[in-house]
Amino acid sequence: GRLLPASPAPGRHIEFIGNSLTCGYGTEGLSKDEPFKPQTENCNKAYACIIARYFGADYTLIAHSGRGAARNYGDKNTTSQNTMADRIANTFDEAAEPAWDFAASPYRPDLVVINLGSNDFSTLPHPSRDEFAAAYTRILQTLRGAYGDEMPILCVAPRVSEPAFTYIRDLCREYSADGVLYEQMKFCEFWSYERVLGVHILQEELGIPTVGIEKEYTLAGAGQLRTRIQAFVESLEIKHIQGGKL
Repeated sequence: GRLLPASPAPGRHIEFIGNSLTCGYGTEGLSKDEPFKPQTENCNKAYACIIARYFGADYTLIAHSGRGAARNYGDKNTTSQNTMADRIANTFDEAAEPAWDFAASPYRPDLVVINLGSNDFSTLPHPSRDEFAAAYTRILQTLRGAYGDEMPILCVAPRVSEPAFTYIRDLCREYSADGVLYEQMKFCEFWSYERVLGVHILQEELGIPTVGIEKEYTLAGAGQLRTRIQAFVESLEIKHIQGGKL
């Protein structure tokens, strides 16, 4: 046999920073009640890889199940050691050294998506605003230091109630966020009320471009989801071209 030439690299690259939602927790499980097993975790069936495939993009996943920005799932304290704020610059998931050399890497993304906060606030005790803001700010500073101020960063609000929404809203305002993706599970009335209010506050009161989406429990609606996200990202690109005006 002979070696075949490598396929051409995609023209786009998206970097996703997240938790089990990005890792694909339970995507190959037979029931929603199954406990965590590495055998049923498949990132290829989770939102990040689906979105990357739709846009014809290569992708980088910096994610670990159970990790938060300031507090990991189930921690008895309001902050944790070894959160995603600590791991974001690792070359290897479980090792702090060697640190990833952003400058030397040929993989520079065209877009960064942050989907964190669910583990921080899913159980008590919650991190304080200052604790969460400090950790989230570290993540943003790491990304800005690596990719510069022109890199679009999309912050995804987690499917949790207050105070997470207010914390992320304040951070988006402070850092002049390019846009916010607000996601909820379909047919969940409780979260639907919060999504409508959250999108209104971010878009109308703060002037931050925001899109609210409903995610189904299966992949049946993946096509519609991709279309909505594509339109939203294109609107952000147009905003940059027009000098900040939508």
